[in-house]
Amino acid sequence: MALQKRRGSFLDNTLEISKKQKIGEDKGKQTVGRPYATTFRISDIDIKLSKDDVLRHVKERFLTDNDESIQIKGSSLAPSPVDQDRYQVATVTFDKVPSALVDCLGSQIPNPFQIPLGNHRSTTFIESAFIGLTPLNDNSNVNFDVDLIFVTGLAGHAFGSWKATNSYTMWIRDFLEGDIEHRQAPRVRILTYGYDSRLLCNTSTAGITEFAQGLLESVTNARRLSDQQERPIAFVAHSLGGIVALVMASRGTDHHRKVLRATCALICLGVPNRGMRNDELKKMVKGQPNERLISDLGMRSETLQRLHDAFSRIFSLPRNVDHSALAKFSYRDEDYQNLRGRIFDCVDKSVRTIRTRFLSD
Repeated sequence: MALQKRRGSFLDNTLEISKKQKIGEDKGKQTVGRPYATTFRISDIDIKLSKDDVLRHVKERFLTDNDESIQIKGSSLAPSPVDQDRYQVATVTFDKVPSALVDCLGSQIPNPFQIPLGNHRSTTFIESAFIGLTPLNDNSNVNFDVDLIFVTGLAGHAFGSWKATNSYTMWIRDFLEGDIEHRQAPRVRILTYGYDSRLLCNTSTAGITEFAQGLLESVTNARRLSDQQERPIAFVAHSLGGIVALVMASRGTDHHRKVLRATCALICLGVPNRGMRNDELKKMVKGQPNERLISDLGMRSETLQRLHDAFSRIFSLPRNVDHSALAKFSYRDEDYQNLRGRIFDCVDKSVRTIRTRFLSD
């Protein structure tokens, strides 16, 4: 594994981790699917509410008599990425989906519910799509030194794609957040970013460029305060997410200039930077509006070739797992510790790199 230099870009360091067999050389049929969701995101939580308050009201509202045996296996509560002085965002993982939340599965339209707050009720929203930015810090801190953003891949889910298979563990929330907090400095805001790249029954015409623009707008909007705009940004991306992040780093207007200047590192997990064999995927989406997206991921893609030409070299740290599992860890094994070490390196170096970069402007 080694750090990469990208010529002529704000992105200084690019690191790739891949499985032993490269993505473009996969044999046989590829299958891509959305993980079964038992985790929900709750947004617009009043800043005055504690985590205990939120979990108590979630249990009262959604765990009915028929769901008494259902347990909460994991959770987080952090200030909203945008309105951090007013609202919080929670994630809640159940061991089974409560019957009252079945209709939320797969829907991008949040369901409102109310939490008592003093003499009135605060309206919050719950859903499972995880589109956009989701904070995963489990504290009330709003003063950070670095933004660390995880970008999911093709047909991925911003929470489920990082969750260990057959486990309730989501390593970013359940391992990495605590490991970073234990180091004390630098202080890192951890976020995931999700976008709709479903393969089947997808009516969207969005492609790589549109996904990259969406990421850029979301990150810009989450860094509007003056003390946030020169905060370093590091990305960890899986599959298509790496391409989205790279395209984002090469685009933008003057409005986005500080975000691009602050972007300094990208860790790639199985990113098909030279394309992938997409014949089976093309059959799956034939006749759908997202055909263009799959075509742009092919071995002869001009889009990916231009992107690849912007890099000097690509090095890999092999993991003997399938493509989906590159983004999953069920415990703190050696692979997790290796990746965590690289994340720590990127975070530490980014503070010095970006400070120097903005001082030179």
